[in-house]
Amino acid sequence: MTFKPPELDDADAVRSSAFSCGTRENTASFVNLWLLREKYGTEIAFFEGRLVRHYARGSFAGAFSFFAREEDDVGALLRALEEEAARRGGALKLALLTASTRDAVARAAPGRFAFAERADYAEYLYARDELAALAGAKFAAKRNHSVRFRREHPDFAVRAMTADDLPAALAVADAWYAEHLSDDPEGLAREAANLRRAAANFARLKLRGVLLEAGGRAIGMSMTSEISRGVWDEHFEKVVPGFPDAWTVMAQETARALPSGALVNREEDLGLPGLRKSKLSYRPVAMVRKWEG
Repeated sequence: MTFKPPELDDADAVRSSAFSCGTRENTASFVNLWLLREKYGTEIAFFEGRLVRHYARGSFAGAFSFFAREEDDVGALLRALEEEAARRGGALKLALLTASTRDAVARAAPGRFAFAERADYAEYLYARDELAALAGAKFAAKRNHSVRFRREHPDFAVRAMTADDLPAALAVADAWYAEHLSDDPEGLAREAANLRRAAANFARLKLRGVLLEAGGRAIGMSMTSEISRGVWDEHFEKVVPGFPDAWTVMAQETARALPSGALVNREEDLGLPGLRKSKLSYRPVAMVRKWEG
């Protein structure tokens, strides 16, 4: 295997790997791999068509990661990674493994790895059709937010984002960052830069976007991309301060813009209680849990 930083020209190969195995994890999303490559020192390689990742920085520095179905034989891959880790001067460490990958590894190398769950990196999956409708008692509070926004802003408009809308979408994000940047200057500055990189490569990254307008100006935006067939990752969602109900409308309209029957990955909560509460309030239908070993 030859590891290298992900480049835009790697997009098709990464997507082909994700689609072939049906992974639902956002860490296999090409958009995330490319946007976060500098933050995590990410390198990628392919082993018999399977995407393999190595992280040089961050919480999982020195670790490798890949996706496998429980029934996959990953013995040859593990041996290759053992050799690669030794070449780099260390023992093989694995991280961000889904449950099926963990089980495939455990079967191929019994007792070799002591697995520990990383609950802060579990990803939240939602049914697109539920978010789009917000029907039933469990969504009553969210539905009230959506109804109130639509009643108070009868001139609102929602549309699929085009290249011409990108400046307006960035202006929405800038307004949000201006109010919140002091909460996490380094992290949010990096996120803002990544959003601009995503916008500059909107078509090549195969992003979809939604723009929400009210009062004659853009007040909400989101960007998504397909991880694997029928599974979409929401990378960015921002609302101009002063429109609290618009967050629910953005979640609802972003879902409506996706194919019926899809799953929406709204990513992890990183162990932050407020973020966890918000993600749980949208009633996930499943979690992509993660392990290291």
